[in-house]
Amino acid sequence: MIVTGNKNHYITGMKNSPALSIATREILSLLAAQLELARRERGMTQTDLAERAGISINTLKSVLQGKPQVAIGTVFEIAAILRVSLYDPRQQSHEKALIDTKLKLLPGRVHRQKAGIDDDF
Repeated sequence: MIVTGNKNHYITGMKNSPALSIATREILSLLAAQLELARRERGMTQTDLAERAGISINTLKSVLQGKPQVAIGTVFEIAAILRVSLYDPRQQSHEKALIDTKLKLLPGRVHRQKAGIDDDF
């Protein structure tokens, strides 16, 4: 089932899967394809890659299918093993410093905004 709202489209009703936007599912699919391509180009079997990553073959298959339930650290580790770049390492320290600066300027907590009183009669 596709639900629309706030300019996002969500897919719901999938077994054991959270409601994710279509954009998120497309990104997961793209990343999975990049990892599968890299695995094949490097001539690694799924068994070899799973052993090297320290995960089960079923977990690896979930990653390569773009399933969202896999821990993000596991996906990053597989990308590192296959040398699939997820970011530009030359900008990593600059980005981290920029983010740290912004976080220091923002409040430490975010509170829900209270509904305003509509006293306009």
